Amino acid sequence: MLRRTAAYNQFERQWLTRPVRDVRENFRILDALWAEAVALGAFAGDDPLAGIEVDIRVARAWNCVPRTAATDRPSI
Repeated sequence: MLRRTAAYNQFERQWLTRPVRDVRENFRILDALWAEAVALGAFAGDDPLAGIEVDIRVARAWNCVPRTAATDRPSI
């Protein structure tokens, strides 16, 4: 956990008051990070229902497992 120390507060003040050099470059970086996150699957792409068929198949298979099968395992 990050503590709000005097050094951190000073750093934050300096960071927030620094001049922004190139807004277009910042947006290019943001777009690249967004594309990477979508490619890695961290964010949904253009179609929010993409891959829903797999989720439905997994849910159906999971729901078919009897409840006793989940509870009959020996405790460690």
